[in-house]
Amino acid sequence: MPVRERASAWDSIAIAICALWIFILLSSGLIEREVLVLHVLQSAIYAAALALIARKSKWGLGIAASIAFIWDYGNLHTGFIFDLGFRVWRGFLHTGHIERFVPWEATIGWFAHLLLIAACIAAWGQHADRRPRDIAGFVVAFAATYVYFGVILYFFGRFFFARYLRLFLP
Repeated sequence: MPVRERASAWDSIAIAICALWIFILLSSGLIEREVLVLHVLQSAIYAAALALIARKSKWGLGIAASIAFIWDYGNLHTGFIFDLGFRVWRGFLHTGHIERFVPWEATIGWFAHLLLIAACIAAWGQHADRRPRDIAGFVVAFAATYVYFGVILYFFGRFFFARYLRLFLP
């Protein structure tokens, strides 16, 4: 029976951040019910990544890094987090009160995504069986994540869909 490789610290960090994101999405969906279905379906991305990373699959690392990059990059270009989120944080730091929890929480998530990307890259670097085709797997994971996220936005987040398409398409 082969000995199962233990999860690295980076794998554990990636798993923890995926779990954090599932919490962020579900809690914000419960607070703002109009995005609940979208957030439940988006949580499936993180749940899949978490389960795959726990099984030492590089597909999980690719999916997690992809959704983190797509979400953060999208927010850089739409201003969602940088405008409202940081205004809410500024108010929180001055008054100690959270005016709007969802943007406050999403701002934490934006920075958590940066750490998730770094953790996925570091964890991938520690896998003993790296091969050149693994890069192709990351490209496939990115494309699949982008398409899945786009589909759920099309059906359950129409407001964001047009901006989403403009992120990577001319």
